[in-house]
Amino acid sequence: MGIRLSRLLLPILALLALVALACAPAAQPTAEPAVVAPRETPTAAPVEELATAAEVKPSEEGTYVERAGLTFFVPKGYVAGGVTVPPDPREPKYGGSFTRAIQSDPPNLDPQQTTGSMSYAVTALPYDRLIHYPMGPETDVYGTAVIAGLAESWEISDDMLTYTFHLRQGVKWHNTPPVNGREFTSEDVVFTYNLMAEPGSVIKGRFASVNSVTAPDRYTVVYRMKQVDLSLIDTLSVIPWGYILPKEAKQFNRKLTSIGTGAYVMQGDYEYKVGVNFHRNPDYWLKDAQGNQLPYIESYRHVIIPDASARTAAFRTGKIDSGTSAGTPMEVRALLKSNPNIIIQEHIGVQSNVGVGFRLDKEPWSDVRVRRALSLAIDYDEWSRTVYEIGASPSTMINGYWTGEANTPANYGEWYQGPDVKRAKALLAEAGYPNGFTMTVEYNVYGPEHTNAHELMQAYWKAIGVTSQIKVMDYTFWRVNLDKGTWTDLTGWGFIVPFPSNLDSLVAPLVPGGPANTNMGNLNDPVVTALVEEFKVSYKDNAKRQVLLKQIRRRLIDQVYQIPWQYGHIFGVTQPWVRNFQPTNNAMQSEGNRATITAWIDDAWRVK
Repeated sequence: MGIRLSRLLLPILALLALVALACAPAAQPTAEPAVVAPRETPTAAPVEELATAAEVKPSEEGTYVERAGLTFFVPKGYVAGGVTVPPDPREPKYGGSFTRAIQSDPPNLDPQQTTGSMSYAVTALPYDRLIHYPMGPETDVYGTAVIAGLAESWEISDDMLTYTFHLRQGVKWHNTPPVNGREFTSEDVVFTYNLMAEPGSVIKGRFASVNSVTAPDRYTVVYRMKQVDLSLIDTLSVIPWGYILPKEAKQFNRKLTSIGTGAYVMQGDYEYKVGVNFHRNPDYWLKDAQGNQLPYIESYRHVIIPDASARTAAFRTGKIDSGTSAGTPMEVRALLKSNPNIIIQEHIGVQSNVGVGFRLDKEPWSDVRVRRALSLAIDYDEWSRTVYEIGASPSTMINGYWTGEANTPANYGEWYQGPDVKRAKALLAEAGYPNGFTMTVEYNVYGPEHTNAHELMQAYWKAIGVTSQIKVMDYTFWRVNLDKGTWTDLTGWGFIVPFPSNLDSLVAPLVPGGPANTNMGNLNDPVVTALVEEFKVSYKDNAKRQVLLKQIRRRLIDQVYQIPWQYGHIFGVTQPWVRNFQPTNNAMQSEGNRATITAWIDDAWRVK
């Protein structure tokens, strides 16, 4: 008998241990819970012991803060917000509008051709997935669980080679040509797989382990695997890998428009340097716990405001509801001073996929001595305290969150104990660069904190004779280089993406020929490859996988395959009139703006 899964949570590490979770499918679609759903009790070792390091758990000490009529618990060590946003207990109101500003345009909107987060911000609204992560106020941001979406329930065979999804009936596509509101069926899922697996697709590698996808009937889809690949659940549940497109998707320009089954319908095409408008989907399939159809908000506006100070000014005056520059405690305190009722979510970043990436396939970055020298030049603690006002917690490809290890320079070992100018210079001389060299660092300005960090690194590297020329690039061009792995020397704030949400997705990009564009730095280490392959085939032995994961992590840290980025705390700032909206619903991956599905507007709190 296979493993039966449906609307309840699926802890990903429990899946790794082949823990069966069972429940019957719901009779009708209901909204995702406003509070965190309870975890199933695993029959193997507890999930928390395997997956979660102590440092990501907020302190149980703290203070309560009243803001915008809501009570936030601010843990000790946090600046101004809680890990989750408390729900508004009142009856939601229909109507109103939501405006989000973003600093850059996406390269395009086609999920087959880009993995850029600027695309997610747009496409998460019109597209749905078979399965996805919970959303809404009080959602556990550190949860490793997926719930039902377009698939009402699903089963996995005992040999882990067959995944059978049972689709919701009566779901409609947007009433937009050429789809015109027809019913969503299994044919659309099969079409989407074939589209994403095409040779020209940038995400084709995510489906490399899939042998076939078939539709035995109108509401059933079967994925058959070539080999066991536990990352399939992750692939189908995150954006953009898991998007389901209509079988007519080749009949419209996917680079400029998106037609899905999602909560919001695009009004016209995307306009470069302007943005796009959406209106509420009157036929959306999801309902709240009381049976009211979602979403509540009538219209959604996505606008481009490149300048951080201009985004902040727009937020302060109530012209935008989300998207202000708030990447540091200093920025958040300044916002609170002028707008004391803003809603703030604050959490610790646990992603493992970003950093300053080297072109590992070319000199001098193929020489470990050069990479170690650049790391030794950096004062990681000073960097973090200067930008984020907390001690250093760097993350290099595999965050300590996944292994229960501390993310501290001391834990990382000798190559992270800088600044050690003398030793760094000696390593450069040994590698054949006694007088240093000049390099280019390409990056997109996500926020002022990224510029500050790059300027700090520029100063650290200058002290060892390395001149770094910082090249700020428009996102649309920078992202294309990132997807292709064709940047010049170093690239900032991006290396292995999109966000991995389970362990198999985390390690897959570390080997040559890994999923599509995800091995962006051209990492090719036989030691890492062998460890990853052993990790993949050891899926029945979770304890062994944890040991292997730690060995992989230690190898990546020792070889300095990227300069680990500092996270500090991550802030989500929203206007006080936007209720039941939690900007971040999962700390491991990005949901774009999908959380607005549960939000509603209370004009009583609007700026006068």
